[in-house]
Amino acid sequence: MCNIHREGVRHCPWCARNPAYAYAAIIVPQALISFWPAGYSWKARLAGALAAFPIFGGLAAIVYGLASGYWNS
Repeated sequence: MCNIHREGVRHCPWCARNPAYAYAAIIVPQALISFWPAGYSWKARLAGALAAFPIFGGLAAIVYGLASGYWNS
């Protein structure tokens, strides 16, 4: 559950700042995997795009969290 609407708690770094970069960090690799001209089957492209979501989403979350000091006391 998103905590952006709760008073007195830290807000999620994605919601508290511009999330466009995080979304782009997720969508661009998925689009490249899906549409780049290569000899992969549609199943391999689908698997790659699905695997890219948590990988690049996690990296974006780590970058946003570290940049905002979310985990600092």
